[in-house]
Amino acid sequence: MYNDYKYIPNALCVLRIILSGIMLFLIKDSTPFLALYILCGLSDFADGLLARGLKCETELGAKLDSLADLCFFGILCYALAFHIPMNLFIICSVVVIIVIRLLNFILTKIKFKQFAVIHTYLNKCSGFLLFMLYPILLYGSSFITTASLYTVILISLLSSLEEWLIILKIRRYNINLKSIFLISTNETAN
Repeated sequence: MYNDYKYIPNALCVLRIILSGIMLFLIKDSTPFLALYILCGLSDFADGLLARGLKCETELGAKLDSLADLCFFGILCYALAFHIPMNLFIICSVVVIIVIRLLNFILTKIKFKQFAVIHTYLNKCSGFLLFMLYPILLYGSSFITTASLYTVILISLLSSLEEWLIILKIRRYNINLKSIFLISTNETAN
């Protein structure tokens, strides 16, 4: 019976990928988009919690989670473009973050022969803040919206840079490394 449940976290990741694809077609229709958005957010929270609780964390599950996050947050960023008043600073900041993230993917592939995002505290924090940004943009005041947007940009930039430094510093890939400050001496490349 226990073995039947061990596939639920990966199934939730696959569901998040599918729901993210459907969201792409609902961007202009805020109610169904928001419903799928919330389901994706809940599945993101639940998959990791279930994997840890059922003691069925796997490398495949971590990679599926990264892929599902990439799909979900990629579509979310596209949807946010319809609700954010763009200025040069915001556009440049987002481009810099995207470039750093892409470089992290490429560097990870070159150095460790795989694509994945390290599950650092800052990456989790930036993902949560980005998730919260869409409802804030829809229902928040102008001041709250602006403050939230700049907070997400700052934390996303810091998390991207931290991941880049971790990738440069470590010798063996560890997708569950929580912070650059928690790297043990046997993980460093020096």
